[in-house]
Amino acid sequence: MKNTRLQNTRLEISRLQMSIEEQQLLIAKRARLSRLYSGFTQSHLANCSSVSYATIRKFEQTGEISLKSLLTLAKALNETELFLALFHKADIYESISSKLFKRPKLCKNGTYYSSRKPSRRELEECE
Repeated sequence: MKNTRLQNTRLEISRLQMSIEEQQLLIAKRARLSRLYSGFTQSHLANCSSVSYATIRKFEQTGEISLKSLLTLAKALNETELFLALFHKADIYESISSKLFKRPKLCKNGTYYSSRKPSRRELEECE
């Protein structure tokens, strides 16, 4: 169900082509609803999370907050799982590039062999 929620959020944002400010306000609205659903007041959440009351109030009104404070609030509200999905493509790109752009190994005789398993002769030349 959480994956479905994430997919719906992605579709919603891409369909509407929301501005950064609109996305901030949407996140703030969702954080406020999560806080209310959890039964927290702003001051109680501030005490539980060590994020100041003023920061929480400003965030819920304007969407402005530091990443550290946002993560801290998400942790206090038990809403951190989707943060790990942010920029997940970077892991894929890193994995692909490490396989595609592996540097060939230089042998003592000045020749190279690729990342494939070297032949016995190539190994002997590299020793």
